[in-house]
Amino acid sequence: MYREIKLHLPMVSKYLKEKETLVHQGRDKTFRALLAQALEFETDYTTAEIATLVNQIRKEKNLEEYKTKMETDRNKLALKVQQIQDKVIPQIYKKVQLEEFEDLETIELAGPEILVRVVDQVELYKAALKKKKEDAKKI
Repeated sequence: MYREIKLHLPMVSKYLKEKETLVHQGRDKTFRALLAQALEFETDYTTAEIATLVNQIRKEKNLEEYKTKMETDRNKLALKVQQIQDKVIPQIYKKVQLEEFEDLETIELAGPEILVRVVDQVELYKAALKKKKEDAKKI
């Protein structure tokens, strides 16, 4: 069903490493923002008091502007990640010989090498059909 191929493509490895860094930065910024907001609240407030505080904080600290800036930063990172994928995938397709019903499932960086996991769609379909028949027999 699956087969794994190891490739040594330094330029593609560089792009994949950059992609991982960008994805981590995006997750880290979001986590930090949520953590900072969560730390501003005490746990002994009631729901109504928290709602009032949130409104006050939004007015005082311009959280809407902050939220918009965070979303813009996240979108910029996502665009960079997409650009990297657009560079990497064609290079991988050139190096990997795919059969008629095979497709790339994952492309991962494994040290200096790139690990490409290829899936055979026909085999997946056969396995799903076999499982479906077995489930029907149980009923």
